Amino acid sequence: MKLDVLAVVGPTASGKTRLGVEVAHRLGSEIVSADSRQVYRGLDFGTGKDLDEYAAVSPPVRHHLIDIADPEEVYSLFRYQQDCYRVLREMAAREPFANGRTPAVLVGGSGLYVESVIREFRLVDVPNNSELRQRLQSRRREELVAELEKRWPDLALETDVSSKRRVIRALEIAECRERRPLQYGKSPGVSLRFFVFGIEVPREELRRRIRARLRSRLDWSLGD
Repeated sequence: MKLDVLAVVGPTASGKTRLGVEVAHRLGSEIVSADSRQVYRGLDFGTGKDLDEYAAVSPPVRHHLIDIADPEEVYSLFRYQQDCYRVLREMAAREPFANGRTPAVLVGGSGLYVESVIREFRLVDVPNNSELRQRLQSRRREELVAELEKRWPDLALETDVSSKRRVIRALEIAECRERRPLQYGKSPGVSLRFFVFGIEVPREELRRRIRARLRSRLDWSLGD
């Protein structure tokens, strides 16, 4: 199976959702969200789901991977990548995508989510270890890097050691690896070809849009 994917990416308030909806509507396509906050149910106010925009056209544009997790869940990059690949496989197997002429539309504000899908990151399913994280957080980054380089040099080479958070995550993965074999995610299962469209908006204009959006949402929530 093959599937073309148009990825519309950009910062908050850049208009990527509106553009994605317009593109999907004109092509008779569907949108796959790539947002690390919009996966959570009920967090509509601050996450910019803009669900009304999907219904602003007729027929409404179908969307995927929004409102799929409860707020108390830990929704990881690994889980998103696997969910996204599953959705894209299912789309490639049915109309109107099975004809090879209709692309899927990926709309995202979480760059790492988009990158993990496009570049097929080789991710592992390692649950968060809050006790280990708390213990490591009290130590200096330099100490953690030294331990990582000494005990797991392969992971050290793959880790951005300038970020303490990522060093801690690497140590978390290493600790899990010692206890059990790592479970790597599945490949896409479909041949994907990506076309990436990035929206660029001047910083001052973005700030103006964000302020206007926040004011609009506050007015709505207060019933003004």
